[in-house]
Amino acid sequence: MLILECQESNFAVSFLHSPLLYWNCSAAAIESDNSILTTVNSCAHQISPANITLRPSSIFSGMRFSHNRLVAADTLVVSLLYKADSGAGDVWDKRAQALAQREQSRWKVYPADGRGTGSRLFEFQSRPTSVKDKAIFFGSYSLILLYAIFSLRNARTLKSRVGLFVTIAVQVSISEYIQNATTNGRTTY
Repeated sequence: MLILECQESNFAVSFLHSPLLYWNCSAAAIESDNSILTTVNSCAHQISPANITLRPSSIFSGMRFSHNRLVAADTLVVSLLYKADSGAGDVWDKRAQALAQREQSRWKVYPADGRGTGSRLFEFQSRPTSVKDKAIFFGSYSLILLYAIFSLRNARTLKSRVGLFVTIAVQVSISEYIQNATTNGRTTY
């Protein structure tokens, strides 16, 4: 068990994000639960004490769903969230490495740097789009637009080039609207 000792005041801002939060980290509550999958599915929008939604995608890996309900998961994901200047991350790394070495037959640990005992690495990373990424997207779309404009200049069978561009713009707008509507869970257009 990885327990962080509160030797520093900075550790107070550390938080473990794990599936155990569905049962308030109580072994008795887990043992008395008749259907763990039902609990996970019914509490999928529960908020943790750190104000983070306990979505299955943030605490399980290798998931299988049926009708938007979790039916199986291959891996439990335990994440330590801490302040950047805290020593909690160093304590976590040392204790996780010691646990992995001591219990090699029982656990497979996959740290982010790949020093794990197994052969596979699981890591989730999310980052906002940078200015460089936006510039690349803008440049790519601009080049495609220029290519389309110069290609259509030679087309003699087209009656209205402006009408073509209006049609393309309307179709792209409608497809974006439909995509956003389905992504946000709405089914009406």
